[in-house]
Amino acid sequence: MDETRHLLDLSDIQPKDSRFDFIGGLDLGYRDETVFLVVATDGENFYVVDEYISKEATTSTHAEHFRELIDHWGVNSIYIDSAAQQMKADLAYEYDIYCENANKYQNEGITHLQVLLEHNRLVFSSTVPKTYQSMCAYRWNDRGEKEKPLHDWASHCCDALRYAIYTHAKNKVSIYG
Repeated sequence: MDETRHLLDLSDIQPKDSRFDFIGGLDLGYRDETVFLVVATDGENFYVVDEYISKEATTSTHAEHFRELIDHWGVNSIYIDSAAQQMKADLAYEYDIYCENANKYQNEGITHLQVLLEHNRLVFSSTVPKTYQSMCAYRWNDRGEKEKPLHDWASHCCDALRYAIYTHAKNKVSIYG
């Protein structure tokens, strides 16, 4: 990734800006990080504008921070790891935060993000340094027979981003295509 093309001042994207649809990606952890990302999209380009990253916190603490970001940006859709059904239900019933199951086709989702990066259609705000650093550090696991990414500190932000962008893109295709 090229910092001059992918890490920019995005202060011109304001909360609830009508030019964009605001979506969220959520990857849950406890000892690993819980990551909630806010992504603005104009339908063609994706701009990562905000991040919440925390570990070893309670559901109520996470939900409070999610709600602040949702309300601040006007997030319309949140995509969550489909393995986190209990948390999905808790967020909906206890905190009025509704999530959709993410499309978890890992390799296809990673390829989708790579294509967006190559065509300068995925940009990170300078206010989301951890997410940008994670994308720069994301690596493939060269051990084992199956090709998959390495699970380390960088994977949680990358998973949340993949859930948001790839699922949103696939949903738009299935709705309109």
